[in-house]
Amino acid sequence: MIIQGTHRYVNVAAAVSIVVLLAGISTLAVGIQNAMASWRWVIHTREVLEHVQGTQSLINEADALQKSLRLGYDRQDEAEFQARLAALPREIDVLTQLTSDNPVQQRTLARFRRQVDEYANNLRTGLARGAPYPSRDGERALRRAIVAQVAAMQAEEERLLALREASVGVDRARTIAAAAAVSVLSIASGFQAAMQESGSPDRALVMRSGADGEMTSGVSGAEADIIKQAPG
Repeated sequence: MIIQGTHRYVNVAAAVSIVVLLAGISTLAVGIQNAMASWRWVIHTREVLEHVQGTQSLINEADALQKSLRLGYDRQDEAEFQARLAALPREIDVLTQLTSDNPVQQRTLARFRRQVDEYANNLRTGLARGAPYPSRDGERALRRAIVAQVAAMQAEEERLLALREASVGVDRARTIAAAAAVSVLSIASGFQAAMQESGSPDRALVMRSGADGEMTSGVSGAEADIIKQAPG
């Protein structure tokens, strides 16, 4: 009866372990998927930041080339100046596409596009006239407004980057915990399976009264014969 009860207990424990193991595997798979998704968002946010910085660089380079051309015409500088101005709308288009899921950035980019278009036209007009257009103060005011929009976009993306990197950390910790749990449960399930396969209802463990383990329970040959002849 005791052996049958123990065998039944082992079966129930094995079934519970298998269920928990399957749940752990499922949690691990979800954790890996979430970690991968979080990393993709981190990479995406860093890409947006790179394009914001690239747009700022194009504006700075176009401004510097325009001032250089006003001091003295150079064909190579003229070509590079026009190339920078032509690249600005394309860079803003890329930013608009990358941030299409962010209404805050879309509103900022709409204002930014209008300001950059105005600034590019002013640079062309100023180059043709050989002086800042519409005036030095007007040029500086528009430039400060553009810098403010760039700073706003960078702040928003850096905020998102911090949140997404924190999410990556949480997902990584959950994945590690799930992997550790699956490993432990796998070992436990293997041990229980070994116990089930090696155990049998017609086998019994006999110990001397008062013994607390197999090593302290000695049975003589005569006592073993008596045990063999016992019923069951």
